[in-house]
Amino acid sequence: MKLQRVLVIYKKSVYQLYVKERGEKKYIRALEAQPTALARAMEAHYDNERTLERVQAALTKRGIDFRCAYRARKQAIEGVDLVITVGGDGTLLDTSHAVDDIPVLGVNSSPKYSVGHFCTAIADTIDPVLDEISAGRLPLIAVQRLRVSTGDITPAVLALNEVLFAHPSPAGTSRYELFVNGDHEEQKSSGVWIATAAGSTAAIRSAGGAVVPLDSLITQYWVREPYFGFNSPLRLLGGTFEGPIEIVSRLRTSMAYIDGHRMQLPLGYGETLRITLADRPLYLFRHTEGEPHAQSRELRGVRL
Repeated sequence: MKLQRVLVIYKKSVYQLYVKERGEKKYIRALEAQPTALARAMEAHYDNERTLERVQAALTKRGIDFRCAYRARKQAIEGVDLVITVGGDGTLLDTSHAVDDIPVLGVNSSPKYSVGHFCTAIADTIDPVLDEISAGRLPLIAVQRLRVSTGDITPAVLALNEVLFAHPSPAGTSRYELFVNGDHEEQKSSGVWIATAAGSTAAIRSAGGAVVPLDSLITQYWVREPYFGFNSPLRLLGGTFEGPIEIVSRLRTSMAYIDGHRMQLPLGYGETLRITLADRPLYLFRHTEGEPHAQSRELRGVRL
């Protein structure tokens, strides 16, 4: 693959944001009172700076035209051969929402402190990884995404990891109708997780879901803390699904949280959240050795 133009999207460390830029006194006092926490924050900050510098140097050395953009400044991503994210999984997830068919390379900027499940490179390996890409030796895998839509959202939003339908308050009860696999049920719970294979190692796993290979087309849903009032049996508590999954809100205000808390879609009473497999996967450069295999287990009655 010939690299001519590259976009580098980077994160800022917590230390950069709250100490150096904003000078937030409460945060600074809290760090000063905990020398260990201060040392960790500074180490992660300098790791992040060093990694960004190493990525820029590697691109410059190869004569590749590039520009850098802070991840919080949302922008259309086009006209480049490759997107490099410098941060962790959060930076790559944010970036994935704006990427169509451009390949992405994740660089973990602070492996000691940052989760980098999607990342292939670190500061010390960015040079050989770029060489592997240029030589066509690094696998480019298609990672399935979800297409998320409501009656008022056009075009649809793409989710890489998961969607959480829930009450806007963590303490609030979610009321809704769930339509999945040709069945239908009214429920109350703490919300519903819907996840791709990429998201199977994240929140839905903690809730009870199964880990599946990153390039799998398996999608799962999982009801959080279902309410069994009056001993009413519930059938649709979790498992895999094919085709669309729909949730009709029975709250005045509910939310669909896309890949975490930063992207939110509000829904009013009677509005429908519709989730299907997207026809546009995310293309991710990634070594595939050590990928998890599908867990052989019953997933609330649905066997993987």
